Amino acid sequence: MEYWYLWVLFAVLCLVTVFVLYKASGALQQHNNDKKQLLEEIDRLKALKDKFQHASKEEIEACESREMLDGVQAVLQSKIERADDPETCFSTFPLPSQYLYTLYYFLEDSETALSFFLGHNGEPLCSLASPALAAVGEEKLSALVKEAYTAYNADDDVSRFDAPFKEAFDRARISEHCKTYVLENRETVLS
Repeated sequence: MEYWYLWVLFAVLCLVTVFVLYKASGALQQHNNDKKQLLEEIDRLKALKDKFQHASKEEIEACESREMLDGVQAVLQSKIERADDPETCFSTFPLPSQYLYTLYYFLEDSETALSFFLGHNGEPLCSLASPALAAVGEEKLSALVKEAYTAYNADDDVSRFDAPFKEAFDRARISEHCKTYVLENRETVLS
């Protein structure tokens, strides 16, 4: 056993190899799970787009407000994605469609904070948020968002609006108002 240190080195290398393989296996499993979730979400959105492409009043009434908003957004997003110029395509949407598209992203991003929505979205979504809220009957929230947007454009600190916004923000209530708005403007929104 005059080369005992080689055996120790070999044992350490084996342990390191096992550790690396274990970590790689875990990373691969996480990657596969993430990929599976992403594909399931894509399939869900495709199914919603197909369902809401020509949804009847009864179909809209029968669904959850969150599902309805996801479906309307999927229909509008598919039109934008097929367009050569997405911004021009969005500007050709009827105003109710623009409002609902804006409210979808508003609801997604504002759950964190109003300042998050304003900081992570550009035009026309930021400027349409307040009129979109007013259109669906959220006048109080609309006024708050309008004031925050004015402050944001003046490079003022908009985080001061986060606390009053959080008190007034109710995703379920806004989603229900959006559903009512879609029912009132179904022909325009889903044309």
